[in-house]
Amino acid sequence: MYKFSDRLILGCCNLSANKTKSKAVEILNYAKNLGFKFFDTAPLYSKGYSELLIGEAFKNNNYIKVTSKVGYYAIPKIFLPSSIALPLNGIKNNLKFRNNKKPKKNSAKSKKILFNNNHFIEQVKNTRKNLRDLLIDGILFHEINPFKLNNNKVDELNIYLNNLNIHKLGYAGTFQKEFTDINIPNWMKILQMELPIGLNGVNELEILKLIDNNKDKEFRFYNIFKEKDLIKKRMKGAKKILNDFPNTKIIFQTKSFERLKNNFLFFSS
Repeated sequence: MYKFSDRLILGCCNLSANKTKSKAVEILNYAKNLGFKFFDTAPLYSKGYSELLIGEAFKNNNYIKVTSKVGYYAIPKIFLPSSIALPLNGIKNNLKFRNNKKPKKNSAKSKKILFNNNHFIEQVKNTRKNLRDLLIDGILFHEINPFKLNNNKVDELNIYLNNLNIHKLGYAGTFQKEFTDINIPNWMKILQMELPIGLNGVNELEILKLIDNNKDKEFRFYNIFKEKDLIKKRMKGAKKILNDFPNTKIIFQTKSFERLKNNFLFFSS
């Protein structure tokens, strides 16, 4: 049994970067067979196909736990089945590469759009449909400052989630200065943010203190492999956080089977 295997999460932001549906499903199942049971996604990821592919790969699986998100963005409309959309996406990205155009990255930050009062609940309903009723471990507010949320909206969403036996509501996004200035709200069970090691303007010691002072909260860190010259330092730092703080998890993603296995073995042992 690997020491930290149950604290590793496969990030599924770029599942559509796989050239075919079968390749995307294959890498999801490969991750499951390695020992991953936690998967992180969002309605926005891969223009909606991330959730859909996870649902297709793991339908009727009671072992897998998925975290998704809600945000101030429209629910992507899916017109094509993933078996057609992924190859088309590959062709589109190849054309952009040949024309020296970088593919647009997913962004949870949106222009101000008017949404109905049940927008977050509608997003969760759509997520459950895409995931084919897989076990949802938690729902996170995506790049929305949690200290500026309407408390009534948070309570409404929390009640709705609890009725679905989803008991973890939280936040995913950039580090907010209020985390160190104000007590973290009781409703926030998960804080998901970029690994603080090597980041400009982020006090690593403050975040480590925050983790230690909030042992009832779950802290998840992503972007382990950001900045090539800092990868080794960030990998070692992430592993130390896993070892020092039992209330932490690490998120990483790749479409390489070999890299996935190597990273899993590094962080889980």
